[in-house]
Amino acid sequence: MRETRTLEFKENVTNTFKKTVSAFSNYDGGEILFGIDDSGNVKGLSDVKQSCLDIENKINDSISPQPDYTLETQKDHTIKLTIKSGTQKPYLYKSKAYKRNDTATIEVDTLELSRLILEGKNVRFEELPCKEQALTFEILRQKLQENIQIESFNQDTLKTLSLYNNVDGYTNAAGLLADKNQFPGIDIARFGENISVIQKSAYRKDKICVPCIIKVAKQQRAVYVIKNVNRLWLSGNLVRYIPISITSYKSAIFFM
Repeated sequence: MRETRTLEFKENVTNTFKKTVSAFSNYDGGEILFGIDDSGNVKGLSDVKQSCLDIENKINDSISPQPDYTLETQKDHTIKLTIKSGTQKPYLYKSKAYKRNDTATIEVDTLELSRLILEGKNVRFEELPCKEQALTFEILRQKLQENIQIESFNQDTLKTLSLYNNVDGYTNAAGLLADKNQFPGIDIARFGENISVIQKSAYRKDKICVPCIIKVAKQQRAVYVIKNVNRLWLSGNLVRYIPISITSYKSAIFFM
């Protein structure tokens, strides 16, 4: 048994696990096993009952808002702390939000914190109004006509794909699928069984603007498939991911 992105070992109950509680709550959840060393060896805890109380108090006093978790004592004198992915993101420890990076827990950057705040408000990045509203979709139109023989491509088509609405105009999803856009860079990845496994990726960054993501992938001579995970990776100074609507994403990925 070894540590993973969603599993962490703690030989003793110290304050270090609080960052991981924040990380698991902010993303996909996970488990922390107390009484097990970093190598996965069972050491046990001297006082399981008191340790449970200590864990509970540390979480309730330090993580805001209150995360969703359960504690279970095991026969080998260990404790399993299960943290669920929260709905009131971001979950902060000492006013900072954390995420998992493989088996490590690190602080999120400013952009990722903004994304967590939006998610906590049930607002997704791709649903926000795009700053650039003078968009064209010639590449997307051609791909739709080639692959599904769409007869007309108009504003109603964009509405169906959640790329346009009458209130805000074009969305960020539309900006990503437009012929040109003002995002700082695009990194498209082909995932394996989960988001931790990247089988292939393509990156394109221009000084002024980035071409349509369909064109980027076409130039790389690769087909990018998403399986169980619908995420589009954007690259700035750091690699990070932004959820994208599955309908809009398929319009870019499926029709390459």
